[in-house]
Amino acid sequence: ETATTEMLASEAGSSTSSLFRYFEGLDDLYRQLAEHFHVQHAELFDASPSPGSDRTDRIAEFVELRLRLAAVVAPWGRRVDAYALTHPEVAPVTMDLRQRTARQVDRFFAPEFDRLAPDACAALAAAIAATPSASVIRTMRDVHERSPQQIARSWTSTLALLLAVHDDRPSSPPE
Repeated sequence: ETATTEMLASEAGSSTSSLFRYFEGLDDLYRQLAEHFHVQHAELFDASPSPGSDRTDRIAEFVELRLRLAAVVAPWGRRVDAYALTHPEVAPVTMDLRQRTARQVDRFFAPEFDRLAPDACAALAAAIAATPSASVIRTMRDVHERSPQQIARSWTSTLALLLAVHDDRPSSPPE
């Protein structure tokens, strides 16, 4: 924990003791950091598709939005996630972020989801939410040496395929 505190103080251009003048402890620091981040970047979490946009446009908007979100989440996201694993009082803040991004998937792809049975809808929503994640970006960028433009094209075609698979499915399960 000391190393983490020292690292955070260093990144903030402050001393470890200064951190504790403003925060009750690391839990409070991480909680406030996440809350501030959520407010500061609300437009990335709470965006909806443009009115009247077709599937292709919604996919493009969604991919662009998730790339922007990943760019702002990357510097602190893994650190807060790791901290939340051992400090359950911080976990609700990170869960809120995940729930907001899940609701965003629902908003962007409601026309497709509305036609599906609940189980198929839940499975598709989960697949869509997982496709443009920060860890996927790191893998595509670092392991597969893909550029941001290549990542966007891959995501766009993947999301189009995921949605298209369900185009001919009945709105309720077969009897």
